[in-house]
Amino acid sequence: MFSKVLVIADGDDPNQPALRRSMQCVDDAGEIEVFTAVYEPALEGYLGNKEIYEPLRSRVVRERREGVAALARAAESWGVKAVGNAVWAHPLGRAVADEVAAKRVELVVTRPAELHEGGSSAASGLSHSVWQLVSGCPVPMLVVKSDGQAPYRHIVAAVDPLHAHAKPAALDAEIVRAAKTLQAQTGAALTVLHCYTPLDYFGAASRICSRTVKRIWW
Repeated sequence: MFSKVLVIADGDDPNQPALRRSMQCVDDAGEIEVFTAVYEPALEGYLGNKEIYEPLRSRVVRERREGVAALARAAESWGVKAVGNAVWAHPLGRAVADEVAAKRVELVVTRPAELHEGGSSAASGLSHSVWQLVSGCPVPMLVVKSDGQAPYRHIVAAVDPLHAHAKPAALDAEIVRAAKTLQAQTGAALTVLHCYTPLDYFGAASRICSRTVKRIWW
């Protein structure tokens, strides 16, 4: 499977779905990193003075680091090598991307709050902040929609052949490879999906533009 898996912590429950699912993705000699980014604008500074709240920031990060360390110990009690890490950083997407690069992470696992059971956004898609996290991740990201323990029946690999958001071209192939690895382990069906907005969505002006493009290129 994967030798280095980063799990974005979701509270302090050791049974949280992302952590449970990550243990099924890491290989026997691999390692899980339970990660969280801590940020509170009110503690960033006062009138340009960042040092004034440094002790408070350090305490908050230390407390959160203890929390993810406890999650890592729980994972190790289930037979998986694990470590915890918390950093003061914002936004989360950038913090995750930096951690992935620094630690040579191969897979990121998360379960955003809007996908929780009964979440208000569960049927409407991902929030902007989560979309930034997904679109900015430099390695494949597994978004867990279940309880993290139910066997997979269907795996969807989301790709972007147009690379409209400057995503590395090689990432699509890595996403598909990661999905095929999970498929081989679970026997689930695999779908490779690309979503886009058709020009008709934007109204008459876009249809005129579309016809013009066709005349030019066809």
